[in-house]
Amino acid sequence: MVRVHPGSDAEAQGLKPGDEITSVNGYKPTRDGFWKIEYIYNILQPQPSLRIDIRAPNGGVRQMNVAAKVTQRSRVGHLYDFKNEGEDRHHSLRVRYAEKGKELLIVKIPEFILSVSEVDAVIAKMRKYDNVILDLRGNPGGSEETLQYLMGGVFEKEVKIFERVTRNATKELKSKLVHPAFTGKLVVLVDCDSSSASESFARVIQIEKRGTVWGDRSSGRLMEAKEYVHTIGTSRVLAFADSVTEAELKMSDGGSLEHIGVNPDSLVLPDPTDLATGRDPVISKAAEALDVKVTPEEAGTFFPFEWPKE
Repeated sequence: MVRVHPGSDAEAQGLKPGDEITSVNGYKPTRDGFWKIEYIYNILQPQPSLRIDIRAPNGGVRQMNVAAKVTQRSRVGHLYDFKNEGEDRHHSLRVRYAEKGKELLIVKIPEFILSVSEVDAVIAKMRKYDNVILDLRGNPGGSEETLQYLMGGVFEKEVKIFERVTRNATKELKSKLVHPAFTGKLVVLVDCDSSSASESFARVIQIEKRGTVWGDRSSGRLMEAKEYVHTIGTSRVLAFADSVTEAELKMSDGGSLEHIGVNPDSLVLPDPTDLATGRDPVISKAAEALDVKVTPEEAGTFFPFEWPKE
């Protein structure tokens, strides 16, 4: 358990960061199968409560039934509400920075949704430092244009990112140069939730030997798909959709990351005690590799999690 929502039934019953959930309604959560649990209970069949088995950092085990929070909403929302939701999302997805003197800059990019000018601003700030840690943990990917310009901002030459292979054609995606580029030492952080464009970025950094990748193996979800929307009915219409994979992405070394992910150069994961105390050993170890001293306790304060407004 990485974090527990404040005010939730789980918090009231004593669930804490660092607790390991070993079972959800009898199903064991694993790296390969956890998405199925989320899909079933978040989309297909939401439940009023879930029975979970827990192992604490000290080894103690217990079980609890955690109630879901049910919020009744109006079918028709106000424009003001949608505007606020958009502003909250934009705030949560902003680029954040942490500095360790003039020696090190840590850049947290939650999603690849940056405009060209925003990428320029990120690279301009990076150029002021000799060492940069680019934190892409939890980054699900996003815009190819953001990927191209961010990649172009850390290379002085054009580099091939991947080939998009469809049934009828193969097309290369290359970086777009940002001058002057950041030329200092670079470490990229990824984890099991780093997907798509963030995985591509990390893998190119490895292939081109531009820097090193630290953290956990990434998700291995890169194939491109197109959504097709359908409807049934006349006076009362039911809408549904399906997603069809249309392209495979092959990296410049000929390999595919689909179902494989990016294997970091250095595997570093927080343990239950780190989660319970808010330490971040990943940033700490990456900084140490750049000859900069950052304690896990200090690293854990750089990017505090921000709960969305309800």
